[in-house]
Formats: sequence, structure tokens, C-alpha cells
Amino acid sequence: MTTTAKKSKLESLKTDLFSPKDEIVLSALGKIESTGDHSLILPLVEVYAKSDEGSIKSTISSILNQLKISKAEDELMQCIADPRFREIRQDLLSFVWNSGFTPVAHLDKICQIAIEGTFEECFECLTIIESMSPPIPEVPLMESLLQVKTFLAKKEDSTRKDIITTIYTFLVAFNKFEDDGE
Repeated sequence: MTTTAKKSKLESLKTDLFSPKDEIVLSALGKIESTGDHSLILPLVEVYAKSDEGSIKSTISSILNQLKISKAEDELMQCIADPRFREIRQDLLSFVWNSGFTPVAHLDKICQIAIEGTFEECFECLTIIESMSPPIPEVPLMESLLQVKTFLAKKEDSTRKDIITTIYTFLVAFNKFEDDGE
């Protein structure tokens, strides 16, 4: 397929995703599963966010839980940071973990969500961090350590404190790995 034909097909799929007719949306979703392209992540998340529970939301969830598309990790992380998707942020974090992504370059953003988000979001952040392996880029690691240390130093009675303490343990281990040069 030529580049122009592929672009045309992707644009057609994007248009169909926003159709008011469920059958057109579901047909597009079936084609997306076999076509796959990172440029479809944002439209999928947009449709997911506006959809009620049902076959469309369920199908999109299935697609986003099994992403194996290059560049999809960064696309999902951009959606997580987008305030428009605050209401579905827990789901987006779950998609990251279920797809097997380990966004080490975004560790600081994940820790910030753990600190500022809901208990459920904090737990999803922990599952993502648990799946990470060193080496971790120095800047996000240092930012994460600072954020988490600051939160724990406040000695707030938070439902997330135990989870964030566990996150801190992982961060210290990542840092020790970096310091030891292993």
C-alpha cells in the first residue's frame, strides 16, 4: 500500500470513529485492530472518553489493552497528561500496564499522578513502576525521588501513603542501581 493510500485509509478510519452510527464506529474499530497505527491512539482515546458503557467502549478498551504498535507508549502518555482525559486517567494508566509498556522516560509524570491522583490511579502507577527495570533516565528518576520524598515528608494522613512509600522503595532501588553502575 502506498503512503498516500495508507494516509487516506487512516483518515477514513478516523472519520468513521466519530460517526453517530454505532455500526460504522464498530466497523472502523474492527479495521483498526488489523491496521494499527500510532496516529489512531488519540482518536481512540477521544471516542473512549465520550462513549457510554457498551460495545464501542468495550472494543476500544480491548484494543488499547493490547497495543503492540511502535510509538503507542508515548501517545498514551500524552493522553494521560491531557486534562481533557482526566476522568479516564485511571483507565489510560491501566492500558499502559496491560500493553506491557514501561515508560521510564515518563517516571516523573507517573509519580506526580500517584501523588496528586486518586487511590486507584496511585495503585495503577505502582503497577507500572513495578514493571520497570533499570536503567532509568537520570532526570525523571531524580525528579521522581524529589516529588515522592516531599510528599512523604509532609506526613499527611493519605490513603495513598502506603502505596507511595512502596513507590519510594522502587525509586531508591533504581537510584542505587544507577549509582552502582550495574
